Amino acid sequence: MDILKEARNGILILHPIGTLDLYIRLEFLKAIQEARDEGFQRIIVDLGQVRYVDSIMLSACTKSYRSLATEKIQFGLANPQEFVREIFNLVHLDSLVPVFSSVDEAVASFLGWQSLYSP
Repeated sequence: MDILKEARNGILILHPIGTLDLYIRLEFLKAIQEARDEGFQRIIVDLGQVRYVDSIMLSACTKSYRSLATEKIQFGLANPQEFVREIFNLVHLDSLVPVFSSVDEAVASFLGWQSLYSP
C-alpha cells in the first residue's frame, strides 16, 4: 500500500491506495505523525482510491481524530467510495470524524474553519 502526500493551501492531503487494514495501520499512523512533526494544522485523508477499510483502521481514524483535536489539528476523511461510506454509516464513524464528499469540499471547509482556531 502506498500513501501519497500532497500539500495544498497549508493542508496535508494523504492519498492511500488500496485497502486500509491492519497491515497498513503503522504506515498510516506514521504519516499522521510526520504531518504533526512537519507542523501541519489540517490533515485530510482522501479515500477515493480505497476499496476497503477494516475495524483496525476505523479505530485508527477515530483515535487520530481525537488525538489531533486535542492539539487543535483538524482531521477529516474525504471522497469515500460507496462501500467505504456504507461502513462509516454502519459504525457511525461519520458522526465523530468529519467525512466530506470530495477533497475540494474538505479543503474549502477546513479553510473556512481557519478562523475558529486562530488566537
